[in-house]
Amino acid sequence: MSVAVGKVFLAAFLVLAAVPAQAQERVKVRIGMSMSQIQDYLRSECTRLIIGEREGEQFISCDLPEGGLITANLSPKDRITYSVYRETNDRLWPEEFARAVAAELGFEGAGEQCMVHRDASLCWSRGTTRLWVYLDRDSAGRLAAFQSDDDMKAADAR
Repeated sequence: MSVAVGKVFLAAFLVLAAVPAQAQERVKVRIGMSMSQIQDYLRSECTRLIIGEREGEQFISCDLPEGGLITANLSPKDRITYSVYRETNDRLWPEEFARAVAAELGFEGAGEQCMVHRDASLCWSRGTTRLWVYLDRDSAGRLAAFQSDDDMKAADAR
């Protein structure tokens, strides 16, 4: 095999290997979803699933394969008002991860530099829903994307 043909095969392999990662939907638990919309996903994907109640809200903790984690709060009206998606990913910088998650969730623009809980983050908002992604990995080395809708939470508490 010539060097040129080998380079073509390598380039084709790299393109094909990247396609599933780009097409993959990362964030399966989103603001406004109900338990019935996510329960099949949780049952099939979580290596450990905890569902409990705290202060009138259900909370979910789902350990994903390869060190990922999803946590979420469901309002008394069965809508997710807060969710965190964490993944272990050594191929992406936090800024790349942030922009990929924002685009997947339909947020526009490059995000704004902001501070959330004393942590440097990239932030977006759409209507009353906010998204922020920490620009440092968590203590387990994971990237973390947070979604919140405080107005939905307040409306559902009534």
